[in-house]
Amino acid sequence: MALRIGLIGCGRWGANILRDLLSLNCRVTVADPDPVASAKATQAGAKAVASLQDLPDNLDGFVVAVPTSLHFEVVSQLLGYNRPIFCEKPLTADLEQARILAAKAPEQIFVMDKWRYHPGVEALRQIVAQATLGQVQLIRTRRVQWGHPHRDVDGVWILAPHDLSIVAHILGAIPPPRAAFGEFVGEQLQGITAFLGTTPGAVIEVSARQPVANRLVSVACETGVAVLDESLADHIKLYRNGLPKHHAPEILPISTEMPLWLELRQFCQFLQGGAPPLTTAADAVHSIEVITILRQLAREAR
Repeated sequence: MALRIGLIGCGRWGANILRDLLSLNCRVTVADPDPVASAKATQAGAKAVASLQDLPDNLDGFVVAVPTSLHFEVVSQLLGYNRPIFCEKPLTADLEQARILAAKAPEQIFVMDKWRYHPGVEALRQIVAQATLGQVQLIRTRRVQWGHPHRDVDGVWILAPHDLSIVAHILGAIPPPRAAFGEFVGEQLQGITAFLGTTPGAVIEVSARQPVANRLVSVACETGVAVLDESLADHIKLYRNGLPKHHAPEILPISTEMPLWLELRQFCQFLQGGAPPLTTAADAVHSIEVITILRQLAREAR
């Protein structure tokens, strides 16, 4: 029997979620007050309603893809259905709100950290777990671009959760924050370079004001470095110590399955009795705690 999913919000990103849920043979009801979004959802094959109150009461689970500033309100209302909720990251941009949600429903709320499902990030996790290049020393991540489409929160709230989730997936935890430096536009924080932990440690760089877009995940270990150097790469590059400068690295092929589809498949499998999504409400709160600390460190360093 097809899963019945309520998708809350069907804008730019919600439309991608709808596409993938339909490809997973879900019966989707979209709740979005925008008549244009509702019309597009209907054309794609979903049912559409204007508000949460109009949702049917027989849904198996919910996916939340509204703006970050609405997450707390929407998730709070959905708790009454007593069904699993898969909310886009960050859970909120307010630490106390995140703590309230996690305390109310620690086993009902999960967060969509798509990079934890990226085949390249999973390959890097396995390299570390199997000590393929010896013990891990340092993870570097970079996600820089020009602007972002979210008007309600700044670039750090949009980009930093991704990179912290990558570090958490590879190392098993987010190392404690040590220092941070920010890129400010007036009082708005649009970029941050953060230093976490010691050994193994992490350096993350995210920015919404860099004219040349770049994604990098580099894992430095005792005997070499493993690199994922683009979002759509079909391989990991391995550079072993002593490799001549112009010598080609070893290539480790990876799947090209899209991480959004993979995380939605995991949620659907969970609704059918499988393993839960990777990021729990408690994990989401910890990520927000770290971002809150890093933001304060960046302001203190101005």
